[in-house]
Amino acid sequence: MFLRDGLYLLRTNLTETEPDIIWQRYILLTQVEAAFKSLKSDMAVHPVRHQLEHRVEAHIFVAIMGYCLMVTLR
Repeated sequence: MFLRDGLYLLRTNLTETEPDIIWQRYILLTQVEAAFKSLKSDMAVHPVRHQLEHRVEAHIFVAIMGYCLMVTLR
C-alpha cells in the first residue's frame, strides 16, 4: 500500500503562490485541455490553413463560439 493513495502531488516552480491557488490553476488547466480535446474530436475542427490573419481569427472565433454553444446545450 502506498502512503500517497488518494492524494495528488503537484510539482511547480511557483514559489510565491499559495497551494490553493496552484490547485485552482491545475484544475483550470485540465478544463482548458478538455475543451481543446472536445474541439478536436467532438466538433471535428481541422487545422487552420488560412493565409490572412483576419481569416484565422474568424475561424478560431467561430470554433470557440460553437464550443460555447455545445457546452451550454449540455
